[in-house]
Amino acid sequence: MPEATVEHATLKDLISQLDGVAAGGEMYDAKVKVLSEYVKHHVKEEQTEMFPKVRKSKLDLKALGAALAARKQALLAAYR
Repeated sequence: MPEATVEHATLKDLISQLDGVAAGGEMYDAKVKVLSEYVKHHVKEEQTEMFPKVRKSKLDLKALGAALAARKQALLAAYR
């Protein structure tokens, strides 16, 4: 989990760096490429390492899913 937290922070930072950078420019393309590679790596780790561990745990995944969906709706409502 600590590694995932760092990866999430890095992805958010890269996304924020894209703001104000001209699309198609050299730095924009480089940042998008690195962002893409990070996302692919992160997704692979989640699918092959983290998700199998969660499925084997005693977590109530349905309740967790409902809580996450409710939080998502609350966040979306705050931005409208």
